Amino acid sequence: MLSCYTRNGDFQQARLFFAAMPEASIVSCNTMLAAFAKAGELDLARDLFDRMPEKDIISWTTILAANARAGFLDRSCEVFAQMPLVNLVSWNSILTANTQLGDLLSAIEIFHDLIPERNLVSSTAMIAALGQAGRLDAAKKLFDEMPFRDLVSWTAVLAAYCQSRNLSGATWLLDRMPERNVVAWTTVINAFAQEGNLEEAERDLFDGMKERDLVAWNAMLTAFVESNSF
Repeated sequence: MLSCYTRNGDFQQARLFFAAMPEASIVSCNTMLAAFAKAGELDLARDLFDRMPEKDIISWTTILAANARAGFLDRSCEVFAQMPLVNLVSWNSILTANTQLGDLLSAIEIFHDLIPERNLVSSTAMIAALGQAGRLDAAKKLFDEMPFRDLVSWTAVLAAYCQSRNLSGATWLLDRMPERNVVAWTTVINAFAQEGNLEEAERDLFDGMKERDLVAWNAMLTAFVESNSF
């Protein structure tokens, strides 16, 4: 019954049902823990986790990922250090946390030496970290070595080109993406606008977008304002 409430997004009923349970199993606790995390109720998730008499790998991974998603990256690292067992999801969460903290050396150590196996998530996180550090060649090399790529990994390496101000490479990559979304387009538009290539950003990129969201419009508007092009 508890899982039915959480699957249907009925958070309040799930809380009431869970509170009324005379004794909650570890499965029920994990279900409620995941519901708290999904609802953004990190304090409730932490409180439940601390009160759980028994914890398994699902419990630890859920609270680790919840802290990472909420931006409590130092706390994520603390949780990871306390975990009796880790799985690939845990490794990916801590890898992402280190990249967001800007700790490239730790991220590289995790990715190359510690993580037992790499998947799409871990490789994409590493590409993003390398791009943010300005290591475009390493990011592109890792991207080329990936056996499978999705829109997120394509966008990550695209962002790496933009962060390195390699606009010709960014345009080349954008043209070769098997699918492009608003995020990909906006990433390149922002890069061109920041470099003062306003006409090209509007003519070749913005006008070529099949759909535009508020971020894309704001990117062009900001570019016009900063260049006094009114």
